Amino acid sequence: MTAVYRKELRSYLTSMIGYVFIAFMLAAIGIYFAFQNLNIGSPRFELVLDNVQFVFLVFVPILTMRVLADEKKQRTDQLLLTLPLSVWDIVLGKFLAVVTLYAVPMVIICFYPLLLSSFGPVNMPAAYFAILSFFLLGCADIAIGVFLSSVTENSVIAAVMTFGVLLACYLMNTIATMVSYTATASFLAFTVVILLFVAIVYHMLKNTTVTCVAGVVLEGIRILSEWKTCKFL
Repeated sequence: MTAVYRKELRSYLTSMIGYVFIAFMLAAIGIYFAFQNLNIGSPRFELVLDNVQFVFLVFVPILTMRVLADEKKQRTDQLLLTLPLSVWDIVLGKFLAVVTLYAVPMVIICFYPLLLSSFGPVNMPAAYFAILSFFLLGCADIAIGVFLSSVTENSVIAAVMTFGVLLACYLMNTIATMVSYTATASFLAFTVVILLFVAIVYHMLKNTTVTCVAGVVLEGIRILSEWKTCKFL
């Protein structure tokens, strides 16, 4: 795993992608920090991080689209699988490399609340818990990007799928307000989710039996949950 981690991290640091990501992340956070905390005078640093979540929509697809897709396209994944490494080691090494790159700007912004405290009182626990939450959110988005990069050989398709999933997550609250809270809407929403999951399972495994079993299990869970809900009502 260490060899995969070093190779992947070196590929980011020997190209402009890693440096551009770090610079853009710091620039976006710095602009909002200067406007909201320094210009307006707000002591709440957590609001800055809440407003810059859009950076994940841009750079997570770019950072993760080639992680596993290029390996499959160039057939170097077969070479990796012949090494004394498990699939878990390969995926975790590549994931941690991206997370390490992402952690660089996170370490730097840890000094922002300290800088802000020189102008007045700042809720430090809230600020640093917000930084931790922002870091974990980025790790979750990176995990989504790495997963979607593994289901295709085309890095552009991987980037588009990652952007679509992250955009749906980013707009989830807005989408929820547009959907009516009825039994029909819930049925359609769960059906769409089950179909998407089944399609991903089939694309990954190419096994009809396993796909059908996964679909039946999920459908059974949905029916059971609805039955329990109706029973309590």
